[in-house]
Amino acid sequence: MPKESFGLIVIVMIVLNIVFFPRQEEITHENEPPYVLEPFSVVVEGAVVFPGTYVFYRPIGEQDIIGYAGGYLDEADVGSVSNRIFDADGRIHIASEDETSEEPTIKVDVNQANFKELLAIPSMTETRAASLIIYREANGDFMTIDELINVKHIGPVTLENIRPHITVG
Repeated sequence: MPKESFGLIVIVMIVLNIVFFPRQEEITHENEPPYVLEPFSVVVEGAVVFPGTYVFYRPIGEQDIIGYAGGYLDEADVGSVSNRIFDADGRIHIASEDETSEEPTIKVDVNQANFKELLAIPSMTETRAASLIIYREANGDFMTIDELINVKHIGPVTLENIRPHITVG
């Protein structure tokens, strides 16, 4: 009888082992190239707590970057900050209220300005400046700033961005 009970115990142990410890499936890995993260840097300067260069590996918003730089100083002009997304090297300058109040606004006369002078206007690209000059030569001087909406590559948003920096006078 002891041999029979020993055999029964062995069979019960094998069944329990199969039930409670099943074989794990083998995991096969395909040979995929590793995903390489491309770093980019953003230089933060001006009225922030910790100005410097910050390196990121994924697209990130301007407000988040300023958070990494410790936030704004008390004298920061936060009205000049947008929430653009950075996914390549870039630069953020946070002006202080002293800079913005002391800085005189020099307006460029779009009827007289050459290509280089037009490029000095914020939000003015080479394409927009060239289109403005071509339109001005074909149609004559602008009578009002609002006429710039007729220039190819200058839409309502661009017009509002350049309005404080231009004159037709």
